Amino acid sequence: MEYADKTALKGKWAYDSACLANDAASCASDFHFIAITEQAGLQIDEDGILGMWSGFGETGPNHALYVPWLLSKGVIDEATFSWYMTGLSGTTYIDFGAPDASIIGDGTAIQWFDAKSDSVWWTNTISALKWGELADEPDKVVTYTAKDALIDTGTSCLIGPQSEMDDIYNSILGKVSYYVEHPSWKHLFWCTEKANMPKFSLNLGGYWFEMTPDDYAVEVGTGACAMCL
Repeated sequence: MEYADKTALKGKWAYDSACLANDAASCASDFHFIAITEQAGLQIDEDGILGMWSGFGETGPNHALYVPWLLSKGVIDEATFSWYMTGLSGTTYIDFGAPDASIIGDGTAIQWFDAKSDSVWWTNTISALKWGELADEPDKVVTYTAKDALIDTGTSCLIGPQSEMDDIYNSILGKVSYYVEHPSWKHLFWCTEKANMPKFSLNLGGYWFEMTPDDYAVEVGTGACAMCL
C-alpha cells in the first residue's frame, strides 16, 4: 500500500485482540489487520499507521475497519472516532466511541460536514475565497466553480485544486519581502514576515473559515517559516 506522501507499507494479514486500554473489557477479539513487514517513508516520530477510513468502497466482511469492529464487539457504543489536536505544548489524543463532551462542550460551536460519497478521501467543496477580514466585502470575494478539497486527518497542510491553491500561494508570496527557494517547501522566509502576510477566508461547505498567517505558515527551522499550502 502506498500513500499520497509516498509512504509505502507491505505486510501480511493477521488476527489478534485489539485493545483500547490495558484491560480485557476494552478489547475486541479476532480483529483482522495487516502486520507490517516492510516500510518506507515513515518519519522518525511515526510508529505506524492506523487506518480509520477506506472511502465508501466495500471492505468485505473480513476486512472491517477498527471503529465498526469495536462497535460490533460491544466495546464502544457508537461507530464514531474523534481527535483533539493542540500545539506542541499540549496533549493531542483520539477518542473511540462518543466524543468527550468535556473537550467539545455541547457541540453547538462545531460545524459538521458529510464526506462526499463519490470520494475515497474525506472531502467537501470549496466555492469561494475572500481576502482580508471576515466582514462582507464583495469586491474581495473570488468565486469558484465548486471544487473538492481534502478535510481528512492525514492532511496537515491546506490542500485544494492546483490552480486555485497556486493563486493563493503566489498572492501571499508577493507580500513577503525576502525569501529563498527550497526543494521541499518551495520557499523559505523569516517567520517575522508573517506580520506582512494577509488573512483570507475559504467558503467550505457553505461556511466561511478564516485563515491567518499562524494557520498557514509553519516554522520549519530556527526562525525560518514556510507556507503549508
